[in-house]
Amino acid sequence: MSYSAYSNPSRSAPSDRFPLINRRNIKTNRYTQTLISEAMRVGLLPISTVDDIQMQVMGKLDVLMQEFRKKHGRDATEADAEAILHSIFCTLDRYLLEFHDPMYAIASVQTTDVEEMFAGGQKQLKAILCESVSLYVQIKRSRIVTENEAYNQTVSSDIRTFLDAYDYRFAAHERICVPSYPVMAEPSSTVGICYLRDYLRHLQTENRLMRLFESEERDLLFASYAKMYGKDAQKMQVNLFSRIIINALGAAMLGKYTGILTLTEEEVALLYQKLQRKTTRELEAMANEAVTTLLRDLRIEFPSDIAYVKTAGKRFASKLVSARNAHENAKLFVISDPLDLFRR
Repeated sequence: MSYSAYSNPSRSAPSDRFPLINRRNIKTNRYTQTLISEAMRVGLLPISTVDDIQMQVMGKLDVLMQEFRKKHGRDATEADAEAILHSIFCTLDRYLLEFHDPMYAIASVQTTDVEEMFAGGQKQLKAILCESVSLYVQIKRSRIVTENEAYNQTVSSDIRTFLDAYDYRFAAHERICVPSYPVMAEPSSTVGICYLRDYLRHLQTENRLMRLFESEERDLLFASYAKMYGKDAQKMQVNLFSRIIINALGAAMLGKYTGILTLTEEEVALLYQKLQRKTTRELEAMANEAVTTLLRDLRIEFPSDIAYVKTAGKRFASKLVSARNAHENAKLFVISDPLDLFRR
């Protein structure tokens, strides 16, 4: 691909043009298209270059539609062609996102043809797929024992369905399914295998952290939570790690060992009393101190685990504020009644 003067952005545009790029106009889920639009807006890409890119993309679409015909034994429908086009842009997005900075990505668009970018993106998607398979194997080995159907269905079948059906060649952008079980932190990507990879990373971290607590403690907490909200412990759609971390941080606020999730009625009442007449900043400080205690008590050392607990701590701080405002109607901490395990 020839870009004449635009082969080097430092020559094609003065440096004072660089800050004109509005990064908010560049969307991760439509990275290639919004990047090119923004580069055109500030004059870093001429219309001739954009037309050339478009022609190359359409040429790649024709090639993939021929491959589709050979693979499926039929011509691609209009819907198939649209999906393949989405897949091409998803693949280009994956290639360009690896540059981490839009200016470097624009330079690559100027100097690299579509076929080369597509090949690079496909290689990255395949690597992410392989990583996802590896994560799934590890998750199956580290799964917690629970009667929660959403968790069990996700580990047993939802993830496998996604991995078996995902096609990074013709449908790189597709999310085959949304797992039945919600993780605490939403995946950063909403697209294809990148979504699943992020989901699996979160689930693996949650499994590792939940296994730091005794299974009896977890079972008691889940049973008590279901009773408090009038839910079926087997069918409730709730992130189990979130329920564990709230009671664990509550224990830290009481000066208890955070590995024990049981909170009595008196202890929960005392926790709510602690929240009254506290400013938002004071509640955030209380949450941070509780997180520090938990990390120390449970000897959490993996950087990803520490980061995840700190994310949970920020959410916990927000929930403390809500509980303070709700007064007697707060339902943040779970009163764990040992008899709940025998009443079901």
